[in-house]
Amino acid sequence: MRLKTSLTIQFSFLVVLLLSIFSFVVYQSYTDYRKEDFNERLNDRTINIVNALLSFKESESLQKILTDKNNFRLLNTHQILIFHKDTLFQAYPELNRSISQSEYKFYSAKNLPTYFSKGDTSFINLTFRFEKEHYLVIASATDTIGLKNSGFLRQLIFITLLSGAIITIILGMFFSSRALKPISDLIKEISKITEKNLSRRLPVKINKDEINLLCVSYNQMLDRLETSFLMQRNFVSNASHEFRTPITAMRAQIEVMLMQERSNQEYIKTLDSLKNDIDNLRQLIDGLGELSKINAQNSLNDGNPVSIIDAVDEARIEVLKSNPGYQIGFVIQDYSEDMATIFVNGNHFLLKSLFKNLIDNACKFSTDKKCNVFISTTLHDTKVNIKDNGPGIDAKDLPHIFEPFYRTNDTRNVPGHGIGLSLVKRIIEIHNGKIDVKSELSKGSEFEITLPLYFT
Repeated sequence: MRLKTSLTIQFSFLVVLLLSIFSFVVYQSYTDYRKEDFNERLNDRTINIVNALLSFKESESLQKILTDKNNFRLLNTHQILIFHKDTLFQAYPELNRSISQSEYKFYSAKNLPTYFSKGDTSFINLTFRFEKEHYLVIASATDTIGLKNSGFLRQLIFITLLSGAIITIILGMFFSSRALKPISDLIKEISKITEKNLSRRLPVKINKDEINLLCVSYNQMLDRLETSFLMQRNFVSNASHEFRTPITAMRAQIEVMLMQERSNQEYIKTLDSLKNDIDNLRQLIDGLGELSKINAQNSLNDGNPVSIIDAVDEARIEVLKSNPGYQIGFVIQDYSEDMATIFVNGNHFLLKSLFKNLIDNACKFSTDKKCNVFISTTLHDTKVNIKDNGPGIDAKDLPHIFEPFYRTNDTRNVPGHGIGLSLVKRIIEIHNGKIDVKSELSKGSEFEITLPLYFT
């Protein structure tokens, strides 16, 4: 069912239900009031007539009382029966027939309520005392005018409800169409956006209604999708280049060797070169596996307090062990004995891998193979700054350096695959930290990692 139809049905049902309840309350209130008012008039008129019947013998005096509008209001179909000592004493107007035995038993029953009804006829049951004698009075009448008014009110309510339901359905369709028109327009605009024109955006108005907020959120999602597509495209392009280069080199070496017979020494040299190319491919594949594993991890499931000083120092030692020619300065700013007890909540292996990548990059890209590491703390965070003396990073390349396989033109000739910084960024994210980069061409770069402290 379409939303427009569903809203119309719900809106119409709700309005008709409210109108029905309101109409029922009005009709029932009128009916109760009519019955109560009629019973009061019946009671007043009955008492006056009984007094006249028992007090006066002259018909003229009785007729004067009966027609006096100041004493009571006239009622149609008024019938009064007066019983004395279980015998019908008098009737008004006089009965043109005798009362049957069943009627007598009904009228003389002592458990009758004061007011009761049979069909459209209302009855009143009174015990009347006159000249030390007790009389049972049963009066009845039909409220013909009131019943006629009730019938008219029922018809009026039915016609009003039917007309209201029809008008509600028409208005519901109109207003639901009008209310959903922005969504219909939005659907048309969204249908125009495909993978070929992700740069297209939904129109955003100045007002801040829900539709406008939806457009803003959708445009933000498109921004993220477009960025993701561009990153994926760059990833595929850069990854294919990283894989193609060693494979092309290996194929070229094999083709050269097959052109003619070579000496054993040349075969050994070529095989050694092929081995190095295969090792590079294996490192590339291992890096991709590690990147995939870390990307699949959304949080630290096994986080523990980790000494940031120990993690940085172990990373520094491992880099120096693999590259004895590197020089790494290590400075703990404002050092005190309390610094040794400062921890971050994290994974020791991942944090060591993070600092190892950054330190190795800093030394590798520095012309003098030197870098400096500084550790400092604040009330809530610890900061690790890694500075190098490299060529720096161009401003246009800074937003992309954390993308997998992205490498600037100045670093194409430096060994590596462009995966390290992607690992670094992801490790920092799952540790709820952040990384900032400051760099100028020919002036080196500085990476600042901020991690929240661990509090017991």
